[in-house]
Amino acid sequence: MVELRHLHTVRRKLADGSYRTHYYHRRTKKRIEGEFGSPEFLVSYAQAEKISREPDEGRSLGNLLHRYRQSVEYAQLSNATRRNYEPILATLRSRWSQLPLSIASDDSFKKGIRDLRDEVAKRSLRQADYHVKVLSAVLSFGIEDGAITHNPARGIGKLYKANRADKIWLPEDVKASESVASPELMLGLQLGL
Repeated sequence: MVELRHLHTVRRKLADGSYRTHYYHRRTKKRIEGEFGSPEFLVSYAQAEKISREPDEGRSLGNLLHRYRQSVEYAQLSNATRRNYEPILATLRSRWSQLPLSIASDDSFKKGIRDLRDEVAKRSLRQADYHVKVLSAVLSFGIEDGAITHNPARGIGKLYKANRADKIWLPEDVKASESVASPELMLGLQLGL
């Protein structure tokens, strides 16, 4: 049998107490359908493997994502930022790797971006905004690279609203602290404000 690389195995316990094994392609995160070793399984695996290798040539969003990951701009990001970008870039690649750049740079693509954002927003509003931010960074790279002329991800509104009102020290809060804090602690507090 052929060696199946990039295969992730997940064993799940069902409600009746039995176990079922699911297989996923590591690079594309796509579920491999069929019974392990069956023709259906091998076809599903081959399709996922093909998507993971495509398109490193041509004018597609998958190609732009690949070039962005190889760029100096991406290399200059901190390790933590690159680690946060990776799953989002994988999502974008599995969803839109075949999308021609002519469509990716068109305003009609905004609906697709908003659909992705709304889908991710069901889990996390911050992650939804982050997906749009990462795609916008890739498309901005495409503009600088000369591959596209327009970034449709720019201007899409944010969903997550942070309320940091409780982090602000009002004059009453400072006065209340002065009455109970030591002079050393008050000096540190005043330096911090």
